Amino acid sequence: MPRLTMQYTIELEEIDREVSRLLNKAMDALNDVTEIDTADIDLLSYKSLEMIDKFRKSLNRADHNLNDVSQIIHGYLRYQAAIAAKETIENYQEEQNEIPASD
Repeated sequence: MPRLTMQYTIELEEIDREVSRLLNKAMDALNDVTEIDTADIDLLSYKSLEMIDKFRKSLNRADHNLNDVSQIIHGYLRYQAAIAAKETIENYQEEQNEIPASD
């Protein structure tokens, strides 16, 4: 199935829910792989090729979802670091303004 790259915005309060949703999708894709019964399949057959293709597609879906989760978390942490740096600068500037000038 072809993939389309999209960007979208969500509210800051919704990040936890979105990360959880994507992580659950990845876990579902991995569960699809573990639920396939290989015991009665002749490995050198068309049936095994279909099974392997299904494995690979499920792993690919999981990988894409986990990459999305990773990118969201990375962006969130960058945002938090920028906020902390801004607050540090503002606090420093306030402290500098409070220092009395010497004569």
